[in-house]
Amino acid sequence: MTDINSIDQLAVWQTIVGYVDVKQRFRNPRRADSSPGAILKWTGHRLRLFDPSDELHNKDCFYALQYVHNITFKEALVKAKEIQPNFIPTYSSRTKTPYIIKFKSRKWASRDAPFWNVCGITAKQLLSEKCKPVQKYWTTYKDRWIKHEPTDVYANVINNRCKLYGPKTRLFLTNFIASDIGGFEPMKPDVPFIMTMNLKSYLCLINIGFNSRFVPSESSTNLGGYHPDYYLMDNDTAGINYSDRLVKKHGGKAIRFDLQGTYIDAYGNEKKLSDPYDIAFKYGAKELKRQLNRIL
Repeated sequence: MTDINSIDQLAVWQTIVGYVDVKQRFRNPRRADSSPGAILKWTGHRLRLFDPSDELHNKDCFYALQYVHNITFKEALVKAKEIQPNFIPTYSSRTKTPYIIKFKSRKWASRDAPFWNVCGITAKQLLSEKCKPVQKYWTTYKDRWIKHEPTDVYANVINNRCKLYGPKTRLFLTNFIASDIGGFEPMKPDVPFIMTMNLKSYLCLINIGFNSRFVPSESSTNLGGYHPDYYLMDNDTAGINYSDRLVKKHGGKAIRFDLQGTYIDAYGNEKKLSDPYDIAFKYGAKELKRQLNRIL
């Protein structure tokens, strides 16, 4: 039987909540709230997630694997062992090293359509934005590479850096930096320019006639010389506060949707109505445009 103390528990957690470190608060990608309220801490020889809003609160990585993948404890141990071979355990936070993501893409398939077929988004358009579905990917950890073979994960490349996004399991991994701004669609004259939060929302906005770009995270305050007319970030406290900071630094106006509530996404997950993509997914492109025209 696998010795639990031979497992790199942090590496296992990173396959579930993204590239995070021990004792550093982070935004939990498994839930809609984008505030950095989650943290990983050692309790004895178990690394546990502390986030009262998550079903995995106070659970270790082995329970998390069972919950996320619907497997037994024995199967979770095997899966954990496969994540990080030849690991020499340590119970302190790792030293900072450059984080690299590499991936091998696959062709677009029919299984991708339920998530991306919103607001007229096409595979050709996604490729033009350097977004591809992923067959497998590798991430650096200490002095080695970890190989992952995910399901329904997408890579978006900006400035030779990468974001991996898995909407089915809420995977989020990135080595973007704060100055990376996404979006390649040419700007149209005399059209409102809306800065938003992610690729899918950016695509919805340009497909209904607006100019747009997107930031990789709420740490991005350098907008690469852009001066948007409007900021439309996640419709939660963190997103609203972030919009206000950008207005103070760059001018423009912060806007947000009045619509509240939840919807069931393409994978059966319940999500809050938070960004332009969410509105378009639930109500359609025409309603998204109507809502924006009303609040601009």
